[in-house]
Amino acid sequence: MRIEYIRLGLTAALAVVLGIALLSSEPQVAEEEAPSGRLLFVATGCGACHRIGDNIPSLEIGPSLIGLSEHAGERVPGMSATDYVEHSILQPQAFTVPGFEGSSEAMPTFPLSDLEVAALVEFLLSAA
Repeated sequence: MRIEYIRLGLTAALAVVLGIALLSSEPQVAEEEAPSGRLLFVATGCGACHRIGDNIPSLEIGPSLIGLSEHAGERVPGMSATDYVEHSILQPQAFTVPGFEGSSEAMPTFPLSDLEVAALVEFLLSAA
């Protein structure tokens, strides 16, 4: 079982490294084309820490995103679900999901364009 966790951890680390390399390279699509939120979720390694409910493997280090669309609008008073998810991607340390306070594993920030953030938000709110 320990070998499985090590293998999954190495796979997750590789996904993050490859995702960052992909995001920092020259864009492969025209600027006005919206990227795929699912592809970004996988390429940036989000699924390594967050369970989304589909076939993307996760170590579940961070909070589950299952049901995100149902409760994201209730996390911060006066903030919509879309605004909360966007803010959580851009400034991941701003809010801490109950049960993850004081976690030694902090979500990193990623160099994402406005279009990429919008695509991720749309994907997360529709898939989770």
